Amino acid sequence: MSSYFLNMWALPYFVSFLISFFVFWLLIYRKAKDERVRLYIIAIFFTSLVGFTAGMATCSLDPGVWVAWTSSIFIVSALAVCFVFHFSYVYLVKQRSFENKKIFVIYLVPFFLISLLSIGFKLSPPEVIQSPSGVFGIYDWAESNALSLLVTALYGFMGLMLTLTCVNFIRMFRQSLDQELRRRASYFILSFLIPLIGLIIVFITIIFSVRLKLELSITSLSISRAIIAYGILKDRLFDIDFFVTKSFSYTLTTFFLAWAFLLSEESLNHLISESFFGGIQVSRLISAIFVVVLFFPLKNGAHRITARLFPHAVRSMIVPKLRAMEIYKKQLKCAFEDGVISEAEIRMLKELRSSLKISDEDHEKLTGEVTSE
Repeated sequence: MSSYFLNMWALPYFVSFLISFFVFWLLIYRKAKDERVRLYIIAIFFTSLVGFTAGMATCSLDPGVWVAWTSSIFIVSALAVCFVFHFSYVYLVKQRSFENKKIFVIYLVPFFLISLLSIGFKLSPPEVIQSPSGVFGIYDWAESNALSLLVTALYGFMGLMLTLTCVNFIRMFRQSLDQELRRRASYFILSFLIPLIGLIIVFITIIFSVRLKLELSITSLSISRAIIAYGILKDRLFDIDFFVTKSFSYTLTTFFLAWAFLLSEESLNHLISESFFGGIQVSRLISAIFVVVLFFPLKNGAHRITARLFPHAVRSMIVPKLRAMEIYKKQLKCAFEDGVISEAEIRMLKELRSSLKISDEDHEKLTGEVTSE
């Protein structure tokens, strides 16, 4: 018998996981060498695990499996907020990640609380009951759970870390004269403020014994990470632009081509294979030809969509090309000053074309412009 089932309430948690993992993939692919950003990459990794473990707990049918996944939520959440605060601190004071050894004290708090929870689970396993109002699927902790105080303390620690993180980025926004840093700080303030509000709502529901079907501090992570993803895609947060726009365009092209292939194959399968060719499967071949024909129109359409969604990023991709053409044209003018191009100048121009990625067509075009001038 399976230990899991498809629960619609798990969807917000898995959406949070997917968005967080997308941001994690973007950063680790482009900014993994940046020492301070590594802290945020680790925080994003644990944040994605928060959504994943919450989704798996919500889909659990076995009480023992549910306890294991629910316990994991507390562990990865506590570690995520520690790395988030650590990142905000080094970003504010402009220090190396491990320059201030005192910062590591914050990591002792969750380990201490989690150790107490583990000991408590072994000495007095909490009772798990079926509940229609559980925030993580069909199970919930019994009201007489003796570990509820430690769980509350863990939630309080996470709320404190998120609050201090927001304060760090607010300080960076107010103190910095650099507009670029202020812009980045505004994204981080908004992204961390949302889960903090969700955590405050969770505290209020606990105080007033209000039962919600979703854990708002976790579901709000999807909005929080969507803000960071928007900043990366739209506003060059973390200086990621060229790779993102190209990837987005390629992803759109692949998406449309895949759907074109599947729909055409499904439509032609019965008509061609059964009616005209006596069961011979040729629909896939025709669908593949159809996709090849559609490739260039879809590619151009995806590029136009990308240009509309990310105009600043696309323009920033064009500027380096124009700059390279301008540099090469100046060197051509110098080479043509005496009317004769020497062997050394020809070799120099060839090396320059290679380093600036100037095509032969561009070379001919610029040569014609220089000679006409």
